[in-house]
Formats: sequence, C-alpha cells, structure tokens
Amino acid sequence: MQVNKEIESQSALSRLRIMALWIARTPQRKQQWKIICKANGLKEKFIEYDVDTRWNSTHRMLRDALEAKQQIRKWIDHQHYLPPLVPKTGTVYNRLKLF
Repeated sequence: MQVNKEIESQSALSRLRIMALWIARTPQRKQQWKIICKANGLKEKFIEYDVDTRWNSTHRMLRDALEAKQQIRKWIDHQHYLPPLVPKTGTVYNRLKLF
C-alpha cells in the first residue's frame, strides 16, 4: 500500500499528528478510542492535534501524547490497516520527555 509507505517515512511528530487527526476525523473512530480506553481502564481524553495558528498547540499535542502513552499503544494494537505509528521500543516517548 502506497499510503502505508508514506506514513512510515514520516517523522515521529508527523506520525503523531496523523494519528490524532485520524481519530478526530470521524465519530466512529472517536467512539472506538473511547471503547478501547474504557475496556482497558484508561482515561478517554483525546490527543489535541497541532495547528499552525496556535503557537503552543504542538506542545499540547506532545504533552497529551505522553500522558496517553498506554491509550495510544492500545489503540494502535487495534488498527490492522495502518503501519506502526510509533516504534515498539518506546524511544519516541523517551525523546519527547526532553520537552
């Protein structure tokens, strides 16, 4: 799949942005996020995605992603049609902690 190759070639920040937008785009995916979080006893808060017109939105997106680390992993585990958005090792999260 061409789309999978394009996603795989993106930076970690771009992949996070893609995932946040992907979930937020439809009520069905939002509901899926909530179901997965609830089934695993996790917070249902969505990841705020960044926009060019808000100066601190990237920081908010990164903060939300760090707080939702478990939710992201569980959600990705249920997505069979997308390539891995984050490496299994957690190195992306370790790098983001610097912020």
